[in-house]
Parts: sequence; C-alpha cells; structure tokens
Amino acid sequence: PTRRSSDLLTVAAGVTLTSAAGITLDATTQGITFTAAGTLNAVNGVTINDAVTATAATLTIDADTDNNGTGTFTTAATGTINSTGQTLDITAGDVVIGAAVTAATQLNITDSDGNGIGLGDTAVGGFQLSGAELQLLTATGMELITAGAVTVDNISAANSNNVTNLVIDAVGAITFATGASTFNNLTVQSDAAVNANINITTDTGALAIDADADNGTAGLLTVAAGVTLTSANGITLDATTQGITFTAAGTLNAVNGVTINDA
Repeated sequence: PTRRSSDLLTVAAGVTLTSAAGITLDATTQGITFTAAGTLNAVNGVTINDAVTATAATLTIDADTDNNGTGTFTTAATGTINSTGQTLDITAGDVVIGAAVTAATQLNITDSDGNGIGLGDTAVGGFQLSGAELQLLTATGMELITAGAVTVDNISAANSNNVTNLVIDAVGAITFATGASTFNNLTVQSDAAVNANINITTDTGALAIDADADNGTAGLLTVAAGVTLTSANGITLDATTQGITFTAAGTLNAVNGVTINDA
C-alpha cells in the first residue's frame, strides 16, 4: 500500500491489545500513540517497528504472557518509545533494544520465566540486556526484576549514564563478574547472595548492596580478593543472615560515608 502522510496508529485510553501469538506495531509516517494507559499482551513476543508516544499514562507490555521464556520484547532501529513522565513496564523472556526508550519517571523490566537476567556481556537463562542496549534506555528510575539470578558484566559509565537510579532485584544470587562495572546510583537487592568478584563503582550517587533482602535463611555478601567498591556518595552493605565476607584484601572508597549494617 502507498504510505500516506496521515498514517497514525492510535490506541485509545484503557485499550488492551492481546495475542495468542505475537504483536507487531507499525506506523511509519506518524508513529504510534497511546492516548492514556495502554496494555500489550502477547504469548510470543512484542515488536515495535516505529516511534511510540505514551506520555499520558502507564504503558504495560507483556511479551511472554505464558511465562515460558520464548516471548521477546523487540524495538527496531526506528522503534523509539517516548513515555516521558510516566511508567513503562516491560515483561519478557528476553529483550532486543534497537532504538532509544525514554521513561523519565520509571522503567521496569521483569524476566518472565524467572530464569535470570544477564546485564552486560553475559546472558543468563536466555535473557541479556547488553551494555549497548542499556545505553539506549533513559529513566530517572529503572528496576531489573527476576525470580532467578543476575550476572552483571562489564557495564561502562557510558552504558549506564542515562539511568539515574538503577535497582537490581533478584530472588537468586547477584554476581558482578569478569568486567568491572560503573553506574550512577546503584541498589542491589538479592534474597540469596551477592558476589562482588570485580570492581563496582557509582560515579554520581550511592552504592547500596543487600545480600539478604528478604531477611530469610540465606544471604551472604562476598567481596572477592582485590575488589574495590567505590561511590561518589555513600556505601551501605547489608547481609542479615550470613553476613559479609572479604575473601582477601579489599577496599571500600566513598565520598560521603561507609555504613556496615551486618557482621
């Protein structure tokens, strides 16, 4: 069909688009507008091929409603999302971010099958948000949520610079591995354990690590030999049940205080 200058896809307030397979949205000329709160629910993936505006209310996207890990949230190179001033909730078995996503208030990304999240150079359970993809995300607050484990590997300051406050929230262990990582402001919350096997830095805000966020029966914070934790603000370490272990020489460097809440 001939593309016209008036081609616009409008999703009215409160509308839910639901598919037993996948959802693909295209509107090359004028893009896609959600006039208020909207929801996209698909069993096997959601693909955004053109610019989305969702600045009136929360946009909720579940690309894997059966939670089997096969539903991927994908944005093409032209599939920008502008949800400035609102909340953008994404649930998926994996993400492929090809264009800028702006959620000035809050961006939540949840791992649908609970098999874990890889942030940076390492995939976990088939889910990977690479450093380059993270760099395309802009939010005042962003939370990564999984019932599994998280591995963080080699996130640069440039990769993380558009997210003011990042929270990593996992039922399983959270491990910082292989390549050092830098964030603006970072909160790490695990119900099982946190392993700091490589240097972690926050270059504008605080660094808070809780290896036993649910105060349950497990939760050990381990800082590996030679690791330095650095913050441009303060550092807070928690691990209620099993405490905090430095396996050898370690360093905590903070501009505005270090707080140790557990043994």
